[in-house]
Amino acid sequence: LAEIPYDIRDVDGDGAVSIVDVLSLNKYLLGVHNLSDSGKISADVNGDGVINDADSMMILKSVVGLAKLS
Repeated sequence: LAEIPYDIRDVDGDGAVSIVDVLSLNKYLLGVHNLSDSGKISADVNGDGVINDADSMMILKSVVGLAKLS
């Protein structure tokens, strides 16, 4: 398998996973913000091929320490 050069949760591509990634994804879902191609790949954290509120919730839970995503 090829190594992914970015964190699967780093939606905004700044090199850190934080609440800013959750906010960026939520803005994208509302249609008021665009994501880069790598941002869209990073946003699909559950890997189902759909970017939605479930992905946002998974990132949020990982940021606050309620879940660990690999």
